[in-house]
Amino acid sequence: MNKNKVIKVLAVVFIAFVLVIYVKFFTSDTKFEKEEIYVEIPTGSTYQDVEKILSPLVKNMNDFEFIANRRSYPENVKAGRFLLKKGMSAFQLVAAMRRNVPVKLAFNNQERLENLCERLSTQIEPDTTKLLATFYDPEFLEKNGFTKQTVFAMFLPNTYEVYWNISAEKFRGRMLDEYNKFWTKERIAKATALNLTPVQVITVASIVHKESVKKVSDQLLPAYT
Repeated sequence: MNKNKVIKVLAVVFIAFVLVIYVKFFTSDTKFEKEEIYVEIPTGSTYQDVEKILSPLVKNMNDFEFIANRRSYPENVKAGRFLLKKGMSAFQLVAAMRRNVPVKLAFNNQERLENLCERLSTQIEPDTTKLLATFYDPEFLEKNGFTKQTVFAMFLPNTYEVYWNISAEKFRGRMLDEYNKFWTKERIAKATALNLTPVQVITVASIVHKESVKKVSDQLLPAYT
């Protein structure tokens, strides 16, 4: 076989190899129908745990594992909430599992801390029991001037961006920071002029809000009876 033929054969083999790699690792490796889905990887998860979570969603886990090993993902598994899109390749899936996507956490119209914790536990990793225990921690309450009866006032209704795997302690710290940022010297002075503390102001505002909702409901309800 002359030199030119050898070069041609090698070129064909190389092209075939590139095509196989492209098809195997850079074409769609998903098997879900929705355009995009979120997967949640709990804190402390291993690569084996990730495989169990992803196996119903990924067409060929061997391809995913090959790319994952080449990119050192098994040794660097991240907890959190990750966005997968329909048609992602194995390469893109591994990349997606490195990008923790924040949650837009919203809460309002909650009457008790227990209700709030139940709602929060559906949006972030810590469960209701863990959240309640963290918010009711005696040392935290005493240090920040709250009691079990007043700590609920720390939670200002709004939309907050946090990571799904935020710990209960870090979430509590975030809410305390938001509370302290809201209560500027000017707002505290206005509350003091009314002989009210920040906690009392929030309590009164909550009562007024509930009464307003009740009045609107009472006005509208007869129309449907």
